[in-house]
Amino acid sequence: MSENSKESKQVRKARQKLQKQLEEEKKLITPFSLAKMERNIQNWIQRHSAERISLKEKNIALFDENKNAVRVASRQIKQMRHQIKDEIEEEHEYTLKGRIKPRD
Repeated sequence: MSENSKESKQVRKARQKLQKQLEEEKKLITPFSLAKMERNIQNWIQRHSAERISLKEKNIALFDENKNAVRVASRQIKQMRHQIKDEIEEEHEYTLKGRIKPRD
């Protein structure tokens, strides 16, 4: 087995610099600073509460109990889905044409 080569001065210096930065950042994380940030987040949520949408009034569902996609109400989305479905079917018809024979 080969022996590991020594670190160059540049690598050692970069490693020490990163370790120093990490230590300084760890010093900034104190119970007081965490509590202060918690208060800031709570204040921000309270300030923007008027912009929030009440989800209790909305019926949000992406899938039903059987994991099937929920019906889409938007016409534009329905048209896009049909267009994509038609394109996929056309692609399959073209690639399988002549290979599959109907059963008698």
